Amino acid sequence: MISSLKLSILLSAMAQVESGGNPHAFNYYEQAYGLLQIREQALQDVNKYRLQSYQLEDAFDPDNARDIAAHYLRIWCPVANRYSFEDAARIYNGGPDGWWKLSTLKYWYRVKTELEHRGLDSRDTILETQHNPTQTWQPQLTNPLPAAPSLSTPGTTVVFSLPSGRATPSRFVLNVNAETVQLSPSFTFTIKPSAPKPAPQPASPPPTSAPAKTPAPAVVFELHWNDTR
Repeated sequence: MISSLKLSILLSAMAQVESGGNPHAFNYYEQAYGLLQIREQALQDVNKYRLQSYQLEDAFDPDNARDIAAHYLRIWCPVANRYSFEDAARIYNGGPDGWWKLSTLKYWYRVKTELEHRGLDSRDTILETQHNPTQTWQPQLTNPLPAAPSLSTPGTTVVFSLPSGRATPSRFVLNVNAETVQLSPSFTFTIKPSAPKPAPQPASPPPTSAPAKTPAPAVVFELHWNDTR
């Protein structure tokens, strides 16, 4: 869910970039109005998809300008499924697909600088903060997990399937035996089992005792991700 507070934080930084904080700003060349330099196309989208009835002159009111900009981002960020401060700012600057346009990077760098000057985290999102954003998933394997003895052989490859609707592998951190493993783009990794700890040897083992056997190392998988949906 989009956070009104975080959206307000982002829009405040964007207003400084758009108009220098001037609610009466008007760009004749781009026909952009007010604090957040509202344009005709953005206004049409807001009126159509959010059932509003704003006029361009309404953008000279700072509260209206913020509301129009917030409506615009509430339309297009979910459509693009992009919620970071960066993506939201670039969508505002370059339209619904502005998040991937190279032409919007310069705008984002200016907004990013403004956020950081205010001591804010430019890597944040416009989503509600979750109490426990880091989650653990015991992953399902697309091929059977090898039997424990074979895990002691380096080179075994395991392939994971993503949980439905989750992010790309680059946003996941996999721990194997409490060690971080780098996932490949195809979401696979090669098992490197931890060396088993030698069993303690008694100083004077009884003659009837059988030699202590080193157990096969247990392999524990944990997959963590930051869920920003």
